[in-house]
Amino acid sequence: MEIAIKNVLDDKLRKDFQLNIPSQLINQKINEHITKIQPEFSMEGFVKGQVPTETIREKYGKSIMAEQSDILISDVINKIVNDNKYKIASYPKIEFKTFEEGKDLSLVASFEIFPSMPEVELSKISLNKYQVEFSEEELEELAIKTLKAKLNFVKQDSIYLANYGDIVVINYNGTISGQSFEGGNGSSFELELGSKTFVDNFEEQLIGKMTGEKVSVNVTFPADYFRPNLAGKNANFAVEIVSILKPENQQLDNDFIQNATGYKDIEELKDAVFDQMNVNYSATCRAIFKKELFDYLDSFYKIELPVGLVNEQSKFLKNMVEDKVSNLSDADKLKSLKLSQRMVRCGLILADIASKNGIQVSNEDVDNEIANIINQYPDQEKEIMENYKKNPQAIKQIQGTILEEKTVDFILQKISLIEMRVSSKQIDRLWFDISNNQ
Repeated sequence: MEIAIKNVLDDKLRKDFQLNIPSQLINQKINEHITKIQPEFSMEGFVKGQVPTETIREKYGKSIMAEQSDILISDVINKIVNDNKYKIASYPKIEFKTFEEGKDLSLVASFEIFPSMPEVELSKISLNKYQVEFSEEELEELAIKTLKAKLNFVKQDSIYLANYGDIVVINYNGTISGQSFEGGNGSSFELELGSKTFVDNFEEQLIGKMTGEKVSVNVTFPADYFRPNLAGKNANFAVEIVSILKPENQQLDNDFIQNATGYKDIEELKDAVFDQMNVNYSATCRAIFKKELFDYLDSFYKIELPVGLVNEQSKFLKNMVEDKVSNLSDADKLKSLKLSQRMVRCGLILADIASKNGIQVSNEDVDNEIANIINQYPDQEKEIMENYKKNPQAIKQIQGTILEEKTVDFILQKISLIEMRVSSKQIDRLWFDISNNQ
């Protein structure tokens, strides 16, 4: 009554094994299980522990068969993995050929194997680490920006001419010597004229323009621009003004500050803005660092990817997008596939770095993260706790997120970092570029 195991596919990253489990072995396991549970088994019409084995089998035989078959299959799979020293990328997929009472159980188990991982030489990696610095002038600007966000902006008609203080919603496409460059494109960007968010005299060239107007804007990037590949270069932007928003007249005095924000004056508001901006921009800078780190890993380390993992990631992204878009273009599908491959590749590399350096996620880490989530939504504590108790997949997602963050922290300590001190406007622009050009 031995289980027959046959390797029917032996590719580099996929192994298929055909398993044949004799019906006699399955029956033996069913009988052993029924014998084990019978002394404590209860059933209407019978005294506890006196239910005949035939009755138990007649009523619950199929479910017991499924349960015992799962145990047998799991044991065989574990044996295959251990005997072959496979490092599997996910639990094997099972395709049943026969699964009927009284017959041998036949199935194919498909394993996806982790690819051979490169040795990532962290000491040779050099990346930017952005640090936002706030000047007194910038803090005041940010405080004023906070107040302006409380103002009511009114969309202007098509003959209104854009002026300083207005917000112009623009689409733009930048080129240098006729060639597009990373971060040079954007759509529906809300630009406050006079804020110096964009380089050189970009904003000034939109003064006096109208909704619907297309403007050719010429600028020169500063010699010390934080993106060295653009520093000192001349660029042209084809800009389309989608709409113009003008703030209603309002004095930004202490009464307005207190009513709008709860702070007594501009100085108190600036202190609060500094504290909040520090938190916000630290998170943004870390997100930019991770994006540039993943760009590096994705381009520098070319590893074969398990098809199943890529397909699962593609399916996940597809479901997210289809919540918003009914039909994807071929270009969008290709972009989604490349993003899935990038996410799987970087995930495998980070997992390998974590494994080789003993980086693990403890129960305390998970508890702390759940506590952080509850702190953000204190009125939903009961629902959050119930979700994690009933949903093991949600716990796995938290563990994955924590492991990624701990591994990124480890990498930060090992690579060469180029400290880049930038303004909040530069980070805003950089993050906008990244978000619109992924």
